[in-house]
Amino acid sequence: MTPSILQPSRLRALLLLALAGSLVTLLAILSIPRDPENTVFLGFSATRLALVGLALLFVLLAAWPNWLIRQDAKRLETWVETLDNKFRHWLLYALVSLVTIAIFLVSAYALWLTFSTTDAQIRGYTTRLAPFTGLAFFLSALLLATILWPYFWQVHFHKALRQRIWDWGKNYLLFPILAPFNTHYRQRLKTVLSNNLVTLLFLPYGLTFAAVLIYTRSLRWFDQPEYPVITLHVVFALSPLLFIFMRGKARIADEIRTIFTTLTTRLRQHWKTYLVFGLLFIIVYFSLATLHIPGIDARVRKFEFQPSFYLVPYSEPFFYIRMGNLLDLILPLEFVSPLISLFFIIIWFAFLVYLNTDASPGNVVLTFVLTFSSAWAFIFMHYAHMELPSAIMGTLGLFAFLRKRYNLGILAFVVSLFFKASSFFFIAAAGVVFIYYLVRDWQEIKKVNFSLALIGALFFFINYLPLFTYIAGRGGPGYIVSINDTIVWLTPARESLVDFFTRYAPLSLAALAAFFVKDKHARAAIIVFLLAFAFRNVSRLAGSYYSIFYIPLLSLLAFSAIRAAQGFLKERSSIIAFSANASVVIVAILFLGATATQVNKVFLTQVNSNLNATIQSLAGELPPNALVFERKISLITYFLRYGRSDLRYDFYSEFPEEALAQLPPEGCVVWFSPVNDLGLTELDLAEIGFEKHPSFYDQNNDWRLLLRDCDN
Repeated sequence: MTPSILQPSRLRALLLLALAGSLVTLLAILSIPRDPENTVFLGFSATRLALVGLALLFVLLAAWPNWLIRQDAKRLETWVETLDNKFRHWLLYALVSLVTIAIFLVSAYALWLTFSTTDAQIRGYTTRLAPFTGLAFFLSALLLATILWPYFWQVHFHKALRQRIWDWGKNYLLFPILAPFNTHYRQRLKTVLSNNLVTLLFLPYGLTFAAVLIYTRSLRWFDQPEYPVITLHVVFALSPLLFIFMRGKARIADEIRTIFTTLTTRLRQHWKTYLVFGLLFIIVYFSLATLHIPGIDARVRKFEFQPSFYLVPYSEPFFYIRMGNLLDLILPLEFVSPLISLFFIIIWFAFLVYLNTDASPGNVVLTFVLTFSSAWAFIFMHYAHMELPSAIMGTLGLFAFLRKRYNLGILAFVVSLFFKASSFFFIAAAGVVFIYYLVRDWQEIKKVNFSLALIGALFFFINYLPLFTYIAGRGGPGYIVSINDTIVWLTPARESLVDFFTRYAPLSLAALAAFFVKDKHARAAIIVFLLAFAFRNVSRLAGSYYSIFYIPLLSLLAFSAIRAAQGFLKERSSIIAFSANASVVIVAILFLGATATQVNKVFLTQVNSNLNATIQSLAGELPPNALVFERKISLITYFLRYGRSDLRYDFYSEFPEEALAQLPPEGCVVWFSPVNDLGLTELDLAEIGFEKHPSFYDQNNDWRLLLRDCDN
């Protein structure tokens, strides 16, 4: 039998020190000066009594094993043998070690805050909790030093692990340095990079946060208010390196390369058609981008311009905001959201090409035109900047699960999570598909790379940490499901269907045809759509730009129907098929031209309004510290363009009573919102002192700009 690393005397000393530390904690809490104006029992406040009770609990928990050992000394040897056997298992050891390290780091930071912070409120909390944080720091340090470290060094740091660390050093430190001077090392480096394709694909995520850190020059680690913000930025910047330690990464890289090889082959077959159409689409797309009013949601802008926004509850992940920060530096605001959306639109185009096993490129072109020919789709690609990327990658992930490409699906879901919480609906649908396959054949579970799934879970945790605080602040998740007179599932389903056949009618009609096609590709598209539709409507948040969630799903259905129709025509006559393909180009031009015209008729643009000129005029007229009250579109960037960095901004509530309560009793307020937003008419706002801006106009009469007490 392998001799135990943990000696009975060492465990006995650890238990005695835990008891002594618990007693010191209790005495420290009792010694804190009492507040005579805040007493509940025996001169203690309710908070102090709770802390005393907690300290007594720790004392009892520490005293209990010491008492058991005193009653029977053989118990100690039994405990030592049991712990020794458990800690030799790497999974339990790793879990205990990670928890202990986390406690050590959190308690160390809390103690540092106690002695360094100048904020009276924070100091009040940390001082009261200092005995507990001190105890946690003391015991976790002891556990690491006396038990966990010896087990790591003598048991888990075996020869194989040492060899792996040496390999990591060669692959990621030595080969990059020597590659320029030696062909052999260049080839070795190429192999290493090829096997780490997933890491390379996720590097832009980390580089975005690293660039923000460098640009802001905010690496002031000991500036207390920014310390958590900087720490999280560094975590985000380094997180793609987790994929280096993923098992089976070479196999996943091979899957990705196979897809790229197939895609390039199919693109090469009709590259001229795809190139001409792509250029035509991009020209129309960016022409509209120059005309549109960048509708960056005011809530996004509110947190974007607060350096400590990580410390406040927020419902969306941070990647888009920080990527927008960087693009704002080199591009006009009008191109920031459209450029991000365009990248994922190209991914969707490539996905359709990949699925198009037929010889005709017309299937792809016609589907793509139908998908993005709606004025609503176009403008929401510019406005709802997080919806479309999340929807496209979520659809790809769900489709991959249906095809049993689970690891590729997980990667797609991770990217989807970078943009919007609506990706959860796709993940839930994929879970149903996976369970179905498991029931039929439990061996399917062996196809899942669980280290990849774990890394995906870590990405979810670090990106959605504030989401739970945000939901709690809204009274729990119930508000997402139903509110006021909405009927669970049925109301959002009805709103979505209305959008399908009003705003996206051509695409929805083509998608509807897929339900009458007897084809395995159509069946797959139908399953993906129905699963996503069922889960998405659990949320009451539907209609308007939320309908973008369904655009890739409808597009997949439409593609199945169009491909089946093209195959039918090809069987009848090659001349008919050729004529149908030629007509696609004409249809594409007509649809895109009609879309450009429709956008100007439906939405606020540079052509049908004078918002830019009005903001420029207001920038020279508003008094210092005026408040801009906004919700759907933020004016922050516009005023910053004209040198007004002194203005204040507030994102008002979606409930009229709360929105009005947010208004300050006096001072200049600029109210910018859709007409009759929240049911508040201009007459209602006139009663509290707001007047319509005299020179602002919107030809569609969809927006209003009101002022209160803004005369200099």
